[in-house]
Amino acid sequence: MKKLVSLLMFTLISGLLFSACSTPPQSSGQTDPKTVLPGDSRSAPANPVATPAVTAAEGEKYRAITPEEAKELIGQENTLLVDVRTEEEYAEAHIPGSVLLPLDDIKSKAESVLKDKQAVIIVYCRSGRRSSMAAQELAGMGYAKLYDLGGIQDWPYETVSGLK
Repeated sequence: MKKLVSLLMFTLISGLLFSACSTPPQSSGQTDPKTVLPGDSRSAPANPVATPAVTAAEGEKYRAITPEEAKELIGQENTLLVDVRTEEEYAEAHIPGSVLLPLDDIKSKAESVLKDKQAVIIVYCRSGRRSSMAAQELAGMGYAKLYDLGGIQDWPYETVSGLK
């Protein structure tokens, strides 16, 4: 019995050490630490559209994306940028071309707003908390190519105001 417990402990500790070594460091604090970050060739594909990484801890199909990567994807065919903040926050400032789908409305309105479950979907909010929750929710609904941009506060490019 002691040998079995020792073997299990060794396996657990080895797994933790291995996963800690293969997870890239967090760059801006905007992403979920369980999410594989882009730009590390050991853990993510070179082309972020080709195959989304899968978060190891919970098996959710989404990954963090940098503003630079998002900017490259925005405007490409079959790519949607989704703001999951409130209507008031969206009116104050949002990324051009984004669609408003508040986090509270994801369950009830996602399928009517985001009709193609194979589309590339980039979600963002103010700081990254709600976008992570939205990505998890959308993954559970069967959306396949999800990216979490994190927060608009880290977006270094143009923003616009108003509801359109």
